[in-house]
Amino acid sequence: MNSFKQWVGQWEQAIKIGFGAIIGLVAAIIIGIQISKAIWASKNHKMGEVFKHIAFGLIALLLAGMGIAGMSAVVDKIKPDNQLIPES
Repeated sequence: MNSFKQWVGQWEQAIKIGFGAIIGLVAAIIIGIQISKAIWASKNHKMGEVFKHIAFGLIALLLAGMGIAGMSAVVDKIKPDNQLIPES
């Protein structure tokens, strides 16, 4: 387990960027789908559907932000403290 913590500490920024990009890409796809559904509903003059799809898109954006922040917090919690790593 100690070697895993050292690996996370060594690759901390890459892990955060990688998972952040994955979460962001999935969120962008979901938000894009919801926006296209909202546009389609507006063409059919269904304003309730438009607001529903916009709300789902905003919820997806909020969840993506929370996911990125949570993943960053987990990586910060796993990585070893600088005090434990001897400096050369």
